[in-house]
Amino acid sequence: MSFLSTRATKATDEDTMKLARVLGYLKTVQEKKLALKLTGVLMVDCYMDAAFASHEDSKSQMGVVIFIGRAMVFRALRKQKCITKSPMESELVV
Repeated sequence: MSFLSTRATKATDEDTMKLARVLGYLKTVQEKKLALKLTGVLMVDCYMDAAFASHEDSKSQMGVVIFIGRAMVFRALRKQKCITKSPMESELVV
């Protein structure tokens, strides 16, 4: 979905096929529910990272994922809004 959202204004036939595949998957799992089981101490883990100058306009890409126990509850990938001068600086912008 993150990739497809970046292609919304200039989608290709291949992007349309990818969207159809995602929608087909969502249709098959719409009745499924997420069940979080408590096994001992409930831990919240958050991981963040950045990829330096990974876009054509020299902007970096950042990502974050949050787990509660062993279940992933949040994930985000975003292009950073500013151009950084080093990999370390792109990590700080996250």
